[in-house]
Amino acid sequence: MAEPHAASTSVLTDASLLRSICAYQHGFFAELLPRLQEWRAMTTTNVGGFLQYELPPRYALLLGDDSLAVYGSFTLYLHPFERDARFPLHLAILEGQLHVVARFLDCRGRAWLSADAFYLAVQRGHEAIVRYLCERRLCPSTDGPWRDAIALATRHKRARVLSLLEAAQENDAKRRHVTT
Repeated sequence: MAEPHAASTSVLTDASLLRSICAYQHGFFAELLPRLQEWRAMTTTNVGGFLQYELPPRYALLLGDDSLAVYGSFTLYLHPFERDARFPLHLAILEGQLHVVARFLDCRGRAWLSADAFYLAVQRGHEAIVRYLCERRLCPSTDGPWRDAIALATRHKRARVLSLLEAAQENDAKRRHVTT
C-alpha cells in the first residue's frame, strides 16, 4: 500500500518543481514582485477628478520630460478615477518589456488584458508586444476595437505596427474563412 503523502512528498523533494512552486507565491512569479511593490508604493493625486500617478525616478528617461506625474487614463489607458490593478501590466507595456508583459499575462491572463492594453502597445509602437498579443489571439477580435487600433497606429505614425495589424487582420480573415 502506498503511503498517503507520497505524491506531495515527491513534489516537495523535486528541486525543479519546488523552485517553480516557490517562484509563484502570491499569484505572481517572484521576479514580478518588485514591480508590484513599486506600484503599491506609488503615490496618487486627484487632479480635476482624474487620477494621476507619481512614477519613480527610474522612469524619467522613458517619459522624456521633467514630470514623473502621469494620468492613468491618458498615458497608460487605465481607469481615470481609481487605482487600477492592471497598472503593472500597462507600465510594462509602456516600457516595451515583452518578457515582463508575458509573465504578467501568464499570471493574470485575460483578467488584466483589455483592448486598452493592446491600444497602449499600438500607440507606443511596441511591435514585439503587438505581435505577441496577435499571435496568441489576445488582441481585440471585433471590428470596432480593431479599427480603433489601426487609427491609433496611423495617428501616431507607427507604420511597422500598422503593417503588423493589417497582416494579422488578413490572417484572421483567412482563418475564419477556412473554419466556416
